[in-house]
Amino acid sequence: MWLDYPGLTPEELGAIDAPVLLFTGDRDGLIPLELIVSLYRALPDAELAVAPNTDHIGAMMPERAELVAGVIRDFAARRTSPG
Repeated sequence: MWLDYPGLTPEELGAIDAPVLLFTGDRDGLIPLELIVSLYRALPDAELAVAPNTDHIGAMMPERAELVAGVIRDFAARRTSPG
């Protein structure tokens, strides 16, 4: 399915009102940083985290677990209402 998926239009992206965390590596050969930055700019409530010296899979490797968990924890803490 993902090969045939046309994606969302700019209007559909702009209508997403949920907070979005985009996490990528600065050396991702599969999804270029420029594409992620474009997606970040198209989403009205997005945050972008870029892991240094990391490719597409590298962000999910055990040595990056603390970094990734910290980014997610920080994002969730700021986006979760108390109570």
